[in-house]
Amino acid sequence: MSELSCFRSDIGSQISVHHLLTHTSGLPNYTALPGFMGDVSRTPFEVEEFVTTYCSGDLEFEPGSNFRYSNSGYFVLGAIIEQVAGKSYEQQLTTRILEPLEMRDSLGEAYMTAGETELAIQNYAKSLELNPENTNAVRQLMRLTGVGE
Repeated sequence: MSELSCFRSDIGSQISVHHLLTHTSGLPNYTALPGFMGDVSRTPFEVEEFVTTYCSGDLEFEPGSNFRYSNSGYFVLGAIIEQVAGKSYEQQLTTRILEPLEMRDSLGEAYMTAGETELAIQNYAKSLELNPENTNAVRQLMRLTGVGE
């Protein structure tokens, strides 16, 4: 993985993007590290610091020889996207996927599809609180609550 300069070169040379995408990289899953979820998961990190600290451990198996779900692999993929594109993962996700597909409130839409009206209302209200100009959230709240009709 020469794409990612902050990643350990000794294991990076063994791992491909395909391995990361298919959970066959051998990287330990950082969410399974002792104390991670309780002590570390809400701590803000720079991407390079997180990769170096939590995604660069010794391999659990030879890449390609086994399957084991690993959040570490997906985090490393996001870091590669940032380094190659020169923009944040969030910017890439927004400009390349969410905006072209007009996905503004996918969680609210998921709740609506599942018939969870109250949760959909809560999600759209939170979305509107975070972005008062979110016209989709306004439309959906009006539709769900009957307000403004």
